[in-house]
Amino acid sequence: MKRILIGLAILILATSAQADIAGSFIQLHRDKAERSVQDWREDFRQIKALGGEILIVQWTAEEPMLYFEPNDARSRDRLKGMTEVYPVLERIFEAAEAEGMSLILGLQHHPEYWDQIKGREKVIRDFFRIRMARNERLQRALLDAFGERAVWTGYYIPDEVDDYTWRTPEMTALVRDYLERMTAILRANDPERAVSVSAFFRGRTTPDYVVQNFVDIMAGTGVDYLLLQDGVGVGDPPLPYVHLYYEAFSRLWNADRAGDQGSLPELWGVIETFKQVSGPDAPFEAVPAPADRLRGQVQAARPYFDRLILFTFGDYLHPDLGEAARDAYKALRPVDP
Repeated sequence: MKRILIGLAILILATSAQADIAGSFIQLHRDKAERSVQDWREDFRQIKALGGEILIVQWTAEEPMLYFEPNDARSRDRLKGMTEVYPVLERIFEAAEAEGMSLILGLQHHPEYWDQIKGREKVIRDFFRIRMARNERLQRALLDAFGERAVWTGYYIPDEVDDYTWRTPEMTALVRDYLERMTAILRANDPERAVSVSAFFRGRTTPDYVVQNFVDIMAGTGVDYLLLQDGVGVGDPPLPYVHLYYEAFSRLWNADRAGDQGSLPELWGVIETFKQVSGPDAPFEAVPAPADRLRGQVQAARPYFDRLILFTFGDYLHPDLGEAARDAYKALRPVDP
């Protein structure tokens, strides 16, 4: 039986036509370290006003930063490389419990992921082995600290799958093995919580080819949810073409299918709430998406997904970010009957 990721409130949400947005990513950095429980509660209330109940913490650690306090010496010993420790998750948990939200916790972020996966097969395989070992140590520390908290409902593997790197049979097998083994590790230590990962595509790849490649990668890995990014934030593919990819997934992806390759994860849609303004060779920079574009993204995705996840409320829709962010947020608010 497929693992249940979320509680009763979110199951009700999934069967309701009242909301298009199911939740938002939270991206942690040093600048979030001092935010109070009340700050997080205010954010979560605004996400709930969009219909959201799910919060995906994109990662809970990135060397040298750990975004929670290990609760014993054994956990601290497992995470020796983390020299900066911030009690952010503790506050997020308290706020999420107070607001009736569900938390999915991401594993460790690796800033050189995209460079590492350009290497030779042996380099990538060794990189993935190290990733699995470090993420298991992080998982055990998270379980020691928060394992009994009911609002924690799943894991997120922050290593995104793209439509180009893994095209060849050898590379497909490599990333598929990593996801299958990473999922098995997480599940061996914590059988009840579900596992999710993100994927994205670009206009360089035809829709049917994208879907078939992702089927070959994801089938039988045991991953429960594949979060499909729409790409509109970087303009690739442009919004008018996104529906072609959604239609291909609708035709070729069946989460209940089981055959030689095994079952496929359920698809969730990710709405990119930003507009990239940096050039291709410059450090990434983005601003809040135009309101009309956001409406179009939701309209395009609505027929194809049960759940839509924002990337992200805090970085591009928060009212403190200015008028553009406030307009973008208002564009997503459900219309009162």
